[in-house]
Amino acid sequence: MDYASFINDVKQNYQSYDQEKWKQQDIEFEKYNKDLFQQFNTQLSPTEQARLIRFDFVYNLVRGNINLSDLISGKYNQALSGYVTELTAVLNEATLIQ
Repeated sequence: MDYASFINDVKQNYQSYDQEKWKQQDIEFEKYNKDLFQQFNTQLSPTEQARLIRFDFVYNLVRGNINLSDLISGKYNQALSGYVTELTAVLNEATLIQ
């Protein structure tokens, strides 16, 4: 399973996770988010980096690690900004194709 598939699986199933399943998912998330990111960070394009920031945000949001005060304080502004940047890049590419 790749990172995107892992995040999609978590988004689809997080409500059914018990503490043991979250522990397993946390281990898998750490593998993707920390270990592999550190290994390949220098090879990633800005769009890929923004996508990984978004994956981190989504995982922590469904995990319950993000609360309203985190959002208000600006802690995740980079993740949200990265998502907008990624979306803009995709729209620009789609426009060029047509």
